[in-house]
Amino acid sequence: MSYCVNCGVELEKGEKRCPLCATEVINPRQPYDPNAKRPYPKQMDSPLVSLRGRRIAALVITLLFFFSGGICIFINAVYAGGITWAYYPAGALCMLWVFLFPPLMLQAKRAFSFLLCALLDALAAGGFLWMCEALTQGGWFLPFALPVTGMVLGFLILNASLILLRAVKGAYIGVSVTLTAGVLLIGLESVIDRYLAGAVTLSWSLYALVPCLVLAGFFLFVGRYRRVKEELRRRLHL
Repeated sequence: MSYCVNCGVELEKGEKRCPLCATEVINPRQPYDPNAKRPYPKQMDSPLVSLRGRRIAALVITLLFFFSGGICIFINAVYAGGITWAYYPAGALCMLWVFLFPPLMLQAKRAFSFLLCALLDALAAGGFLWMCEALTQGGWFLPFALPVTGMVLGFLILNASLILLRAVKGAYIGVSVTLTAGVLLIGLESVIDRYLAGAVTLSWSLYALVPCLVLAGFFLFVGRYRRVKEELRRRLHL
């Protein structure tokens, strides 16, 4: 029987590294045996990890959402003599279905899957907002909802692409996220001011931009100086 030289955990023959602290097993009298039976699997299998599990979850979500939406439409039609309020819960359920179904079914590369799901999510959210505007006849979709949805989608796709394509790593991810978040806030206030007042007068977004710039500078400093990065990792146990 072997014991970890770092934390003292009892180790089995099939252990190459300590399962608690990841320290390499050192025991000349009992070397690592790759053919030994492992006391536990290398990875805990989740029902949502396997393709079959994801498909079952997608089927359950589909049946649950469409059954719930159908009940809303049926009740509205029976008691009101037509469909009025049922458009809202049914539309919301369809939007949530688009949010959940494609990620469970897609098997493509990670970057492509994320970008496709983000695009589908934006189309679903935009479609739901457009439906709400059509039902209320508010006239706010094109001047307000559509630009806001587009800016949020652009923020997510830009940062996700940089991370998945490894264009930014480590602390530089924080630089990218904080800087683009500051730009996003300025864009949101511009759209809100133009929609409500007809003119752009930046105020609160500039105050929010200051901490974004400070955080971006901090992440940039951490990324450039390795000693600072290692010290933070040591103190925060990362």
